[in-house]
Amino acid sequence: HLCASSPLKFLSQLIVVMGREEQDEEIIALESLYDQDFIKHLNSHRFDYELIVRIETEEILHSNSIVLAPLRLFWTFSKEYPSVAPNFELICEEKDGEREGLKEKGGWFPSELLRGLSKSMLDSNPPDGEQVLIFSWVEWLKSNCFEYLKDVGYLPTLIQRFKHWEEEENASKSSDSFLEDGKEDEEEIDYGSKIMVGVPFVDRKSKFQGFLSVVHSKEEVDEVMWTLKQNKRIREATHNIYAYRIEKTLSDGKIIMNEDRDDDGETGAGDKLLFMLQKTEAKNVVVVVTRWFGGIMLGTDRFKDITNVGKELVLVHLERVGNCAETSRAKPKTNKKT
Repeated sequence: HLCASSPLKFLSQLIVVMGREEQDEEIIALESLYDQDFIKHLNSHRFDYELIVRIETEEILHSNSIVLAPLRLFWTFSKEYPSVAPNFELICEEKDGEREGLKEKGGWFPSELLRGLSKSMLDSNPPDGEQVLIFSWVEWLKSNCFEYLKDVGYLPTLIQRFKHWEEEENASKSSDSFLEDGKEDEEEIDYGSKIMVGVPFVDRKSKFQGFLSVVHSKEEVDEVMWTLKQNKRIREATHNIYAYRIEKTLSDGKIIMNEDRDDDGETGAGDKLLFMLQKTEAKNVVVVVTRWFGGIMLGTDRFKDITNVGKELVLVHLERVGNCAETSRAKPKTNKKT
């Protein structure tokens, strides 16, 4: 109901009513076009509406493993809309997520650049009283987001970051896949009773597993390595580090210790394993630690992991050897005469 007591007041009320009708029509259109990406907040948020703006990356950042998290446009219509722009805010989703089986990377659009993107969006699509503004803004963002980043010089940085994220995600998927089905593969290979198999240990997606065998020559060390590498996963692991100590008695009765190690590309790791064997006084054994890299650099912690995985097996072996030795040295009890 409009009051006609004043032409100016009547005109003002008419504009408001027309504006509300256009707003309602636009809301219906947005709901139809964007379906679940269109969200009504109404009294539950400082803005009444939200649209999730998904930026297609195929032309600039094609990937089979990750996509960029969406931008999110919040707004509240003003009474004068569409003659006056709505109060709005544009943000980039900060949290990582998942979309259609792909990793969705958040926080990719710097907040300080979002203000510039918002201004460019508004400058390119100013309110004119006729244009369906929200729809125009959303489609402009989809088409011009990367162009804006190129203009401000940030696009090369984003591409570099994207490649790094993709490498991390691919390495992580490879590691996760191994961790999920690795147990089955381990059971496919019968190492025999000669090789002791340790329990796998995982540190930040890198997986470590130890193996130990009694050996009396370098040829037997090579045979152990050959046997382990019949398992494809061990053969294709990032590193197969080993160290051995073999006690040898010379013809003159002198006892010497033949010892050596192999880093297999993990520089310094073999030395750590050999030092552990020396400190525990283990002999006539080869200990192997296999590592599958999980995509996250562990720094010097990797040496601690490798040593601990190997040492766990060595201690079990020494305990068994010690028990056997004690049993063989034990004498039967005899009753003493009194």
